[in-house]
Amino acid sequence: MRLNFMNTAIITARANSKGIPRKNLQTVGGISLLAHTILAAQQSGVFQRIIVSTDGEELAQHALQYQAEVIIRPDELASDNARSIDAVCHALQQADIQTGTATLLQPTSPLRRAHHIQAAFQLYDPVAKGSVVSACIAEHHPYKILLAENGSYRAVRQTDDLESPRQALPDAYRPNGAIYINDTAKLLQYRRFFLDPVQLYLMNETDSLDIDNAADLERANHLLKQIT
Repeated sequence: MRLNFMNTAIITARANSKGIPRKNLQTVGGISLLAHTILAAQQSGVFQRIIVSTDGEELAQHALQYQAEVIIRPDELASDNARSIDAVCHALQQADIQTGTATLLQPTSPLRRAHHIQAAFQLYDPVAKGSVVSACIAEHHPYKILLAENGSYRAVRQTDDLESPRQALPDAYRPNGAIYINDTAKLLQYRRFFLDPVQLYLMNETDSLDIDNAADLERANHLLKQIT
């Protein structure tokens, strides 16, 4: 773990969600999604500052109860079309943080815990300053989909891939949204979460669960009972 310079966690928590009302305050195992993420950040022992970026007063007060810092983001950074990178950069700028590492932790990953954060930081190279992104094996291989193009459809790479056994294709992984570690200065400069050289921190399918709807919440509660 890199504790010899500033490590900052930014937790993005919008007040509104189309899929689940007050989503970031919904509970898994009796603890809100937002609190799960704050606690994981605190228990990891990695961060000197833990900041919640939100547009909601209720979320702000909830974050303060768990001793997190709060930065209120403007409405234009909390719309359905707003990008997470813009909210993270806004929080860093408002907090006057320009060096060290900046880690995005999203509340929709309640099964991402302290040990995952610690393990991801073991992959971070402070010399290369590339991104470390959590990921899991892709449930559906990207070479086995079709892209619409000018009224017709084409394979991503080549048509033969559509009929090839998965084992014959390159391993494929998808970012699971749980952890994004970056050099703060590079993140502010390039405003991207994927900066070369990218390292993947692999998590299993269970811990990669992302909360998008009520069924995901139900599954998360069920899974948490099994792993605790």
